[in-house]
Amino acid sequence: MIVSRIRPSRLALAALLVPALATPAHARPTPPPPAAAAAFVRHAEPSANELTRALRSAIDDTNEDPDVHAPALRQALDDVARQPGVVGRNPKLQSLRIEGLLYLARALLALDDRSGAVDAIDEAIRVSGGNVASVGKFGPSLEKLYDERRGAPELRPAGAVQVSCTGGPCRVFLDGRVIGTGTDISSTGIPLGPHVIRIEPQAAGAATPAGDEAFEQQVLTLSDASPSAALTFAVPAAPPTADGGEGERRVAAGDSGRKLPRWAGILGMTLGAVAVAGGVFAIAIDGRCPDLSNPDPSLGNACRDVHDSIVTGAVVLGAGVGAVTGFGIAFGLGERKDKRHANDAAPTSAAVTYTVRF
Repeated sequence: MIVSRIRPSRLALAALLVPALATPAHARPTPPPPAAAAAFVRHAEPSANELTRALRSAIDDTNEDPDVHAPALRQALDDVARQPGVVGRNPKLQSLRIEGLLYLARALLALDDRSGAVDAIDEAIRVSGGNVASVGKFGPSLEKLYDERRGAPELRPAGAVQVSCTGGPCRVFLDGRVIGTGTDISSTGIPLGPHVIRIEPQAAGAATPAGDEAFEQQVLTLSDASPSAALTFAVPAAPPTADGGEGERRVAAGDSGRKLPRWAGILGMTLGAVAVAGGVFAIAIDGRCPDLSNPDPSLGNACRDVHDSIVTGAVVLGAGVGAVTGFGIAFGLGERKDKRHANDAAPTSAAVTYTVRF
C-alpha cells in the first residue's frame, strides 16, 4: 500500500481553490467597475455596415420563423449594444436597433413568451430615451404592451447622469445616443434601469475612421435607491520626459526623411548651371576660328582650323539641364520635408487616464 502524506496547509489551500475552479464562469459575480485611475481602452471595433447587415439579416430571419431565429436576433441586438460609439455615429443603425427590439418583442409575444417580450420592449424604451415613435406599426398587441410598460414604475424617467471631464473635453454616449460634448455634460429624464455609458476624449471621438479610438465604457444601473450617477474623468498632462521636457517630440537633425543633404543639392544645381553655360558656349563657337572670329574670306579673316564643338556643346548642355532639374527637384522636396518635420514637432500627450466616482 502506498500512503501519501499531505500537509494540512495544502489541504486548506485545495479546499479553497477547487470549489472556485469548479464554479461555472456564468455563475460567478461580475466584478464592479474600477474606481481607480486607469488608461482609456483602445481596440478595434466593427463597422456600422457590418452591424447593420447582421442585424437586418437577423430581423428578416425572425420574421420568417420566429421560433427558430429569435435567439439569433437577440444575439445580434446584444452585439450592437456593446458598440455604443459605433451606434452613436450612425443614426440609421440606432433606429434599426430600436426596430429590431420591437420585432423581437412581437415575435416573443407570438411565442407566448411575455417575460421576454417585456424585457425587449423595456430595452427599447431605455435606449430610445423614453419614447418609441414607430411602435404603432407592429400591431395592437405590441402597442398595448408598450403603453403598459411606458408607465411602469421601474422605467420612470427619473434618472440623471452627470459627467465632468478635467484636463480636456469629452464626448459622452448613453445607450448609443450622444448626450453631450465638453467638460461638463449632464442628462436628465433618463428611464430607470441599466444603461451603457461610453466616454471618449473629444479629440479621439472627432476622428472619422472607426476602430481605433480610446474610450471608457461601463454599465450604469439607475434605480429608485440610486437614480443618478456622477462621474469624473481626469485627463492629466503628460509626464515629464527623460530630458525634462513635457512630453515634447524633439526635432533631431536628419530625422525629417530628407534624401539628399542640402549642401549636395546646392552643389549639384551649381555644377549643372555651369554645365549649361559651357554647353551654350560650345554651341555658340562652333565653326569659328581659334580666336573666335568669323572665318569669312570676304572679310580677309580666313583660318585653317575652326571649332567643331556643336555635338560636345549639345551633350554638355543636356547634362547641365538634367543636373539642374534633378538636383532642383530633390532640393525642393528636402526643404518641404524639413518644414513639415519642424511643424510636426509640437508637444503631445503621452497618455489619457481617467478616474470614476459614484
